[in-house]
Amino acid sequence: MKALYCFFLSLLLMGCGGGSDTDPTFGWQLGGCVGQEQALTEGEGMVDDCEPEKLVPEEPDYCNRTLYWKYSGGLLQLVDFPVALNCCGVRSVQYELVGDTYTITEIDQPGETRCRCMCDTSYSVCISNLPQALTKFRLLLYVTDQDTAPVEVWQGDLDLAAGGGQIDLGPSGSLNCI
Repeated sequence: MKALYCFFLSLLLMGCGGGSDTDPTFGWQLGGCVGQEQALTEGEGMVDDCEPEKLVPEEPDYCNRTLYWKYSGGLLQLVDFPVALNCCGVRSVQYELVGDTYTITEIDQPGETRCRCMCDTSYSVCISNLPQALTKFRLLLYVTDQDTAPVEVWQGDLDLAAGGGQIDLGPSGSLNCI
């Protein structure tokens, strides 16, 4: 059984390339099968000292998708890891205030083409000028080449006065979860 699993895993990985795609409209992203892909928003809300990817532990739990967050001085840093997606994609993050809820949309678009492999991706974003209060959030994942609308991953409140924490988002689907 293990040999069969390794065979299928090797078939998946054969389609992986090591190239990278960058689209300045969508921040930055690392491509290929090696390493963790990331998407950071640019423009309003971003600050130089925003590094939410540092919130992920050195030895993360690859079996469970987790939203890590930290709040300090009006700056909220969030990172969603691991998100198992096709390795050949261009990633971005958008957020907007809709009523009294911050909606964060993680976007995965095909690059030139999709490849035959899956990679663990992290989506990161910083939102500045937030008051220290109980704040409503909605997290969506939108894979643009699937025939579906954005999928809700999580909706709830963050008590920013707590300063930080993590939210279990369920099983990750990561190939590193063995």
